[in-house]
Amino acid sequence: EQLRASLGMCPAHTRRLLSGEIEPETLTSIYREVAKTAAERVQAPAPPAGCPACASARFNVGYILTGVLQALDDRGLGRRYADGGGLCLPHLLATGRTAEPAVLRLVCDTLAARLEHRPELVALAGIDRDATHRRTWRARLPDRVTARSEPRDALQTLLDRLATDACPACLLGGQAERGYLFWLVGEQ
Repeated sequence: EQLRASLGMCPAHTRRLLSGEIEPETLTSIYREVAKTAAERVQAPAPPAGCPACASARFNVGYILTGVLQALDDRGLGRRYADGGGLCLPHLLATGRTAEPAVLRLVCDTLAARLEHRPELVALAGIDRDATHRRTWRARLPDRVTARSEPRDALQTLLDRLATDACPACLLGGQAERGYLFWLVGEQ
């Protein structure tokens, strides 16, 4: 029911589901029901619910962060927290709304010290379990036409996109993401 209400899962959780040990027939039967619900929603549009796996992860992370923040009131645990390197920036930002000022100072100081002594991307961005999949698939995307000098017919561009064995919206989104990342790396 949750999958039908959300019209499936987000792309990251769908990729993890596909790379797991679920039988293709089972997955097909589940998403057949999701597709039927999507077709019904075309008649009476309603916004889809959020990804059930994301909602579960948010709940669990929130639960853990609440426990961590409460434990940091104890000086001994605060020292052990700082020695362990603390939270990544995304989770630190999530604590900012609920943390007491003294605890928030400890969390911020711990991250600042971690970045000063051993700068690492995971401290700033957190862990992205989907990154390797996206990197692999991004590299397999066909290039967009880069010659800006010759005018492109919008219909021909659409036909070229439809000729690729991929969802046209995902294809364009992936190409835009790859283009942005190339630009960002070039700027740096």
